[in-house]
Amino acid sequence: SSSSSSSSSATSTGNEDLAVLVTDAETGVTQRIPYSILVAADGANSIVRSKLVDMGCLQCERYYSDVTWKALQLPEQPNLSPHAFERYPKPFSRGHRKIKWKDNGALIPRFKNQFVLLNFRAKKRQNKADDHDDNLTDLNPFDATTPEELRMGIATALPNVTQFPSDQELQDFLDQRPGRESYMKLDRHVVEEFNVALVGDASVGMYSLFGQGAASAMAQACQLAESLAPILNETATYTTSTTTTHDVRLREVLCEYSNSSVREGHAIADLNLLTHALRRKGLVKIFAALQMMGIGKTLSQNPDMPYSDILKKRKRAIWFSKFFWRRVRVPAPTTSTTTN
Repeated sequence: SSSSSSSSSATSTGNEDLAVLVTDAETGVTQRIPYSILVAADGANSIVRSKLVDMGCLQCERYYSDVTWKALQLPEQPNLSPHAFERYPKPFSRGHRKIKWKDNGALIPRFKNQFVLLNFRAKKRQNKADDHDDNLTDLNPFDATTPEELRMGIATALPNVTQFPSDQELQDFLDQRPGRESYMKLDRHVVEEFNVALVGDASVGMYSLFGQGAASAMAQACQLAESLAPILNETATYTTSTTTTHDVRLREVLCEYSNSSVREGHAIADLNLLTHALRRKGLVKIFAALQMMGIGKTLSQNPDMPYSDILKKRKRAIWFSKFFWRRVRVPAPTTSTTTN
């Protein structure tokens, strides 16, 4: 219920000059809140990141995928195990030729025996105007325009799904604007002059192919916490005469975090671009599928292996995938003036 932005009045003379402006969305009241370290974990549409890009503190490269997605919460299914996971379309199935790549997704188990239908749909651009999100509202699964059509489409793709939300919930789902996967790289994940560190989707944009979004964010958070802990634990013993030394050490630690985080963040973002080769046909698709299985095996069997090491072993495959990515990528907004 609140939004924040980095204060442009921050200086390097001491932590007492650092603050964010926080506005309560309900009351409209804005407060200036001092901080010693600001960790921006405010998601893919990070306000903090956008403000820092506006101020010229960060360089951001961001592109949308040519694929949109929507997620629908489904109730308990009597014909399915609570742990069932089903993908669609299934190769060589009766409905495969009808669905093709236009709709591709999965039924994913969730807490309390519920499920989530996650649907991906390729967007074919007719002109440049189609690049904007405002033109994506009609990209619903199975070309559905009514709750009844949506139920029929789901039943065709997933015959074991027999229970659905209410008509009103289905209509609300159809009226929602779909999301888009994005690829994003920042030149650094720390703005040391303001003691700001970015983590998670605020710092890295990746596709969902390898399901590493949460894992990557947790790894960043752990690394940042472990790096800062010794300094923060000593803060209480510092006197005014040692404040400058403390600030220098703090910013050195933040820069070390940034160097590592940028390297690994760029690597996992690039690895997920294999998605674009997987959408091709014939030998390209087979090659990409083999690469995907190899990367997936490494991620599951060697979870401590850095993404950058995995990328080194798959460099040619990712270079190949970028060829297809460049043909369909769409520049995405990077500043607050275009994201708000």
